[in-house]
Amino acid sequence: QNNSVGATMEMNHYRHVFQMTANDDSASVIQFDCGHINLRNRYPWYSIDNISLREIDTPEAADGNLLPLIPSAIYHWGGSSGYPVECYNYSSLSGPDANGSTVEISLQRPVYVNRITAYRRWITTGGGSFRISIWVVGPNNGASTLVYNNQNPYTGGNIDVSFSPILGSKIRIQIQDPGVTSFAVTGVYGSRCFLPMIGVPNIASDGVVVYHGIDNKIHRLVWAAENNWSDWSMGYSISGNPCQTTSGIIWYRGTDNCLHRAAWSQSTGFVDWNMGYPMNGDPVATSAGMVWFRGADNKLHRLSWAQGSGWTDWNMGYPIGGNPYAVSDGLVYYRGADNNMHRLAWAQSTGFSDWNMGYPMSGDPHVKVEGLVWYRGADGNLHKMEWTQSTGYVDMNMGYPMNGAPCGSSATVVWFRGSDNKLHRLARSSSTATTWSDWNMGYAMNGDPNAVSDGEVWFRGGDNNLHKLWWTPAAWMYW
Repeated sequence: QNNSVGATMEMNHYRHVFQMTANDDSASVIQFDCGHINLRNRYPWYSIDNISLREIDTPEAADGNLLPLIPSAIYHWGGSSGYPVECYNYSSLSGPDANGSTVEISLQRPVYVNRITAYRRWITTGGGSFRISIWVVGPNNGASTLVYNNQNPYTGGNIDVSFSPILGSKIRIQIQDPGVTSFAVTGVYGSRCFLPMIGVPNIASDGVVVYHGIDNKIHRLVWAAENNWSDWSMGYSISGNPCQTTSGIIWYRGTDNCLHRAAWSQSTGFVDWNMGYPMNGDPVATSAGMVWFRGADNKLHRLSWAQGSGWTDWNMGYPIGGNPYAVSDGLVYYRGADNNMHRLAWAQSTGFSDWNMGYPMSGDPHVKVEGLVWYRGADGNLHKMEWTQSTGYVDMNMGYPMNGAPCGSSATVVWFRGSDNKLHRLARSSSTATTWSDWNMGYAMNGDPNAVSDGEVWFRGGDNNLHKLWWTPAAWMYW
């Protein structure tokens, strides 16, 4: 609300309590701006230990209890030097000097580290320069990996590094020269923070991500300037997974089990509309004026908009056993109530016709390229149903055990969660090649992946946070 609060800091005080009151439901950002203090070359560190909320107009407020703040609303990270993801003021001492001693920092959250800041503090000989090495130690004091080893004399400052330790790891920092009796690690900087979520994220064509947050609200993750992501809790209560055709229209099943539409306009911002149609599962939109869903009657439904009549719900009459996957306004694949693959297609002469493809399946199908359908078969393996001019549709058991639903990103790549609950990438060299290669990417996951391209995929990790894996010319990057 662009309001500011402040306090006068005295050197003997070590704790400050700020009280702010928001009397509406508007989105708010709490920003802390702390100046730098230099007092006889001793540098104090300022830390934020806790943020708590007291809800007004609730019984809890009467007896003074504080409600913990769920990490939502807005996050920023990135920038040229990164933002702090873990901050420390650790000193390492070892007898007359600190040669060979180490500082170990336990990581309490998954981070992508790109900078560490360390300084010498007390110097006896050698002008204060030292050499520094950095390892990542696996969980439970597991294997150590050397990630930085600079043999040039070092007097302190920023160390540019690039690694992504898994949750439960430690960063071990060691100095290797005599003459330094103490040194401090003052910051670990990274290019991400964690976003706890439920279900499967959805990505629009312009890169905006919407997902079901752990607060059971729709969240919208937007890329902004200066390498920053911003996460917004939309405030709309959701069941299941949201979908979007563009970043300005979001379809979802509300906690009232009705179909909802949240749409943005220049004059009003986002406005939520309860469309009033009871449903099960998740909707899928093919255009701004067309959405498919499984009704509360477990029949396939089609909601379409026309200039003269507005929104009209069409009960297609076909029993459905899961979520449909719509390729276009006139083509839908789905698992029927008979657990077989079905294809519903529209033609000018006949209208909509339903085809029972006859292939038993579990879960939901996925189609990125018309004529190539990926799904989990009734045998729990990854299957491919592909059309050719000479054979028509043919089903192929790829032989890879999997969980959930796969996600094809092109005619040559499909992503899926293996039976080991790790992210897998199955690829072939061309759209006509018959040999496929499976790559276990090694990242634990819950739920289904959602691929933007062959080189970019989003998913809920094994830690139930939102994750992104993407390819650069040098290597795969992960956060």
